[in-house]
Amino acid sequence: MNILLKRWLLGVATATVAVVFLAPVPQRKALADAKSDDGWLVPRLPITTTDSQSVVSSLVQSKLWGSSAETPPAVDDKASRWRIAGITGRPAERYAIIQFGDDRVQQLKAGDKLPDGTLISAVGERGICVLLARKKRNLPLDGQAAAIVW
Repeated sequence: MNILLKRWLLGVATATVAVVFLAPVPQRKALADAKSDDGWLVPRLPITTTDSQSVVSSLVQSKLWGSSAETPPAVDDKASRWRIAGITGRPAERYAIIQFGDDRVQQLKAGDKLPDGTLISAVGERGICVLLARKKRNLPLDGQAAAIVW
């Protein structure tokens, strides 16, 4: 064997023996004080009864990032269910017919807002084009295309 390898192995063996014999002895008294039936105690968090709307509005008003944000406008509850029922009008001036869950009907054109506040950028012959997060998305007439997954 090489002399350098022998010296390295001797050094590792010496360090191992020194760690084993010079390590502090475990404290037996601390181990004896612990009882076998002592379990882990996890503190219970208080259960809050606040609703999610108040939590969101308090976060919006808390100025976490240095400035206050505007609260979003409230969305009409009756407008939660709606569909594009049809398209009417001449090519120069088309209207989208929106049907609500309670059978109300509303005509909207380009520049108007859908019931959820989304802006209609164009009305085509087979659907409408809306702006979502600064991107244009096509919404086809009801039943003409597969479901759109956002």
